[in-house]
Amino acid sequence: MKAEWRKVKLGDVVDMQYGYTTTSSSENIGPKYLRITDISSTYIDWSSVPHCKIEEKKRQQYALKKGDIVVARIGASAGCAKLIRHNVDSIFASYLIRIIPKNKDVNRTFFGLLIESIIFKKFVNSTKSGAAQPQANAPLLKSFEFNLPNNSTQKRLAHVISSYDDLIENNEKRIKTLEEMAQRLYTQWFVKFKFPGHEKIKMMDSGTTFGMIPEEWEVKPLSSFAKIIMGQSPQSKFYNQRNEGLPFHQGVRDFGSIFPTNKIYSTSGNRLAEANDLLFSVRAPVGRLNIATEKIILGRGLASIKEKKNRQTFLISMFLNRFTEKDMLGNGAIYKSINKNELEKLGFIYLDSNVTDAFENIATPYLNEIRILSKNIRVLSDIRDLMIENLITGIRRLNN
Repeated sequence: MKAEWRKVKLGDVVDMQYGYTTTSSSENIGPKYLRITDISSTYIDWSSVPHCKIEEKKRQQYALKKGDIVVARIGASAGCAKLIRHNVDSIFASYLIRIIPKNKDVNRTFFGLLIESIIFKKFVNSTKSGAAQPQANAPLLKSFEFNLPNNSTQKRLAHVISSYDDLIENNEKRIKTLEEMAQRLYTQWFVKFKFPGHEKIKMMDSGTTFGMIPEEWEVKPLSSFAKIIMGQSPQSKFYNQRNEGLPFHQGVRDFGSIFPTNKIYSTSGNRLAEANDLLFSVRAPVGRLNIATEKIILGRGLASIKEKKNRQTFLISMFLNRFTEKDMLGNGAIYKSINKNELEKLGFIYLDSNVTDAFENIATPYLNEIRILSKNIRVLSDIRDLMIENLITGIRRLNN
């Protein structure tokens, strides 16, 4: 390790502050209210972050600014961190901790990239309490030990590593655009009923809560047009992290914004989902959605859903439209769990026609492009994390 690098503990160079406790609101009534769920994706989608009410004095106390670093301190996401890259009128929630460098010797961008990295996550995962709700409090986080370079080296490292983050963020934005394009098309055709040729179609009462729907369209139970497989967990003795067997997903812990990350594998299990199957959480939190990227073993917290006539993009769009609120079954009711019978009976507006096929043909390329971009993000993230780990541990040095 070069002489300009020194070993420090996190508590030596930063102060920490717990966030503000209040209730979030979808109405624009105050600053954005950043929560754990908002920092769990690759980058913060500020457009989806809710607002909150807060008095002016406390607003100043908890206001976030560019260069701040926030860390989740509780739950499965404990240790997940984000560098605030843009100035947004916002405060941070009580289950987050803000990390504040004590002096100018610490470059905020470098420090944020370090705290976001796999090195920090590995540390937190190895030390956080084993309670039902794992916690990573401030004293624990302050004990994180690492090698800190001098300020000029920090700036150089931050510049190099940030280039990967910029590519990742650009890919995420492209994914969001493609998602919105697919969902706008679905809404236009299957919610507003402005599909090609709609002018010639009469509307009729569906006799359900869906109200008026086009003639010859139907409200049908999910089981009539989709195959559902409920998960069943194999014994834990078959689990491993050596990539032996198939990826195993017990529930939503390793869900991403669209696709899951494979961390646990199992050499046993007979409830399987195939690539492109919709993954649906059937235990709290109910109604979370992801798309399988390959064959996986389903644990008891998940079900897989596949459209019987291979209109899978249509099915995925249908669910994304229905399950806009977390933990809700699309009707405002919150469930702790849902069984197969209840899932099979869920009603959807369904049309078996060339309109549905036309949507599938238009929207599937969007999903395919999202899949490619997501894979690129994983590769870029792995390269970035390996670079940070090698530089911080001294395996590699940054040449002029």
